[in-house]
Amino acid sequence: RRGGQPGHDGHRRAMLPSADVDRVVRLRPCRCGECGRRLTGKDRRPRRYQVHEVPPLRLVVTEYQQHRLRCRHCGTVTAGTLPPGVAESRFGVRAQALVGLWGMQYGLSKRQIAALFVDLFGDGPCAGSVSAIEARLSEALANPWRELRAFVRAARYKHIDETPWPEADRMNWLWCLGPPREAAWFHIQPRRSRKGARRMLGRPISGWVISDRASAYDIAPR
Repeated sequence: RRGGQPGHDGHRRAMLPSADVDRVVRLRPCRCGECGRRLTGKDRRPRRYQVHEVPPLRLVVTEYQQHRLRCRHCGTVTAGTLPPGVAESRFGVRAQALVGLWGMQYGLSKRQIAALFVDLFGDGPCAGSVSAIEARLSEALANPWRELRAFVRAARYKHIDETPWPEADRMNWLWCLGPPREAAWFHIQPRRSRKGARRMLGRPISGWVISDRASAYDIAPR
């Protein structure tokens, strides 16, 4: 049968200390459930029951008002300066991070991301804005991506593999390279070939390469 088998110990969510919960509701009975007489006193060890709930969500909207003041000496009008990155998008860094998380980690489409924002927060980017945010995220992550590539290529032992990655009407390949722990570097390429393997491993190929011995990995000396 499906589910836990006889003799299997169940796993229950651990109770949080009362000091760490957001709200405590004390349920004291007023009258006896048998005779109806009024009850007094206090239970020093009440039965505890905790419910985890998602709080009501809405986007926090910050309005920036640029004041423009004229210099009384030269007549030049100077405007207040927007914080870095504010003028690039109507959505803040955490909202943009959600776009990247939902699109890459969870594989949602641009329309699904836009719909999920509305379902959760009542407002959000349209599908076109989601696309623009994804492009902005790619640009912001370019340098960390290169640093990660250099790190995994320099590892003494590194695993490499590839898997089909359909995109629109084309079949691409998602390649992965990384040491046994700490990091993994992914790169989408149009082919599964020695050329693709060389793009992943770099030149010269250092250390030991662990693979499934597909012909593409014959370029590795060890």
